[in-house]
Amino acid sequence: VLQPGAIAHVEMGKPTLKVGGNAKGAKRRKNAGVGVDFKRVKAKVGKKLKKAQNETDASFKSATINLPSQTVAQDKDGVAVNNQNLTLHELLVQSGHYSE
Repeated sequence: VLQPGAIAHVEMGKPTLKVGGNAKGAKRRKNAGVGVDFKRVKAKVGKKLKKAQNETDASFKSATINLPSQTVAQDKDGVAVNNQNLTLHELLVQSGHYSE
């Protein structure tokens, strides 16, 4: 006959009787500190979510630069150019190796 709040437990073929409490509660008390670092924060209604600690800020800023003296806009009157409108100096710069 079991008493109220008693738990029947069978271990290695021998029936035993525990009185008061449950087996899961004992484990819960023993491991109370496990997982504290990863406790989930519950969301509140109407509140904005906080940013994650490992969130990456991917924003960037840009600015325009004016280069008034580009070779495209230069006058090449009186200078020998090829059919692509490049001078001898510009062609030599293009033909050189990057490591030299």
